Amino acid sequence: MIEVAITNDSTMLTDAEVANVIPALQAQVTLDFCPVWGIDATIKFYPKGTMPPATAWRLSAADDSDQVGAGGYHLTKLGVPYGYVFVKTDIQAGMAWSATMSHELLEMLADPYVMCVVDIASNGGFLRGGGTLLPQEVADAPESDAFGYARPGADGNSVRLSDFVTPSWFGSPVPPNGYPGCKGSFDFTGSCTAAFQILSGGYIGRKTYRGASQWGTVQGRMVEKAHILKDDGTIMADSEIPKFSRRDRRLKSLDTLARPPLSFAVPAGHEAVSAVFPPHLFSQSDEAP
Repeated sequence: MIEVAITNDSTMLTDAEVANVIPALQAQVTLDFCPVWGIDATIKFYPKGTMPPATAWRLSAADDSDQVGAGGYHLTKLGVPYGYVFVKTDIQAGMAWSATMSHELLEMLADPYVMCVVDIASNGGFLRGGGTLLPQEVADAPESDAFGYARPGADGNSVRLSDFVTPSWFGSPVPPNGYPGCKGSFDFTGSCTAAFQILSGGYIGRKTYRGASQWGTVQGRMVEKAHILKDDGTIMADSEIPKFSRRDRRLKSLDTLARPPLSFAVPAGHEAVSAVFPPHLFSQSDEAP
């Protein structure tokens, strides 16, 4: 089974505070996320002075973000999935650092090598010259803490966790009996009411094949009304960019030697696209804000 090693490099948190959230994260992954996405993992905390095994994926609490506006992000280093939670940045932005850790953890599990995208549009599909790509980032659209939920930590008190979307958010048919444990068809808490819906404070990366070299973003308005992403990748109304977000780092080239081939399923009727693009399709910056 996948092991995700949680470490603490932040001066804002004690090891005990980080260790306290581990039971909540483990319950979320095993009881909530795995029945929906089919991916489980063992979550283990490694205190300061201890070294996680080389095979473990890493998720670390740090202080200040090195990316403007990012409360956390995930990427790979030499083929190993890594995630960072910027605790001081989160606190300053009024975000729960535990929800950021939950967010990055789930997105690492769903797209560990930051390579998995879903072709959602018509026009012949992306590989045939048309269409829109969305990264398989499962916590971006409902990322505001307001749409999250809680599970108990080691001390019995509530730990704030991130909401996450289901495969049907990406357009996959809703199972006849729904998704186990989910309050709705499109996300765990039932906050999304339609596929491709971006809730207030959320966003999604997007790339429409028009010969352009960069990923773009679509944001939900910072108001009660949410936006719906249409089939062609556009939104139904103007949007406002959230001040802070949790992010991934998109591929910028065919750097496949250090990354194993994709083996993750995408929604039925969509195309799984990994390292098949020429380098000019990716921006010089590998960040998808």
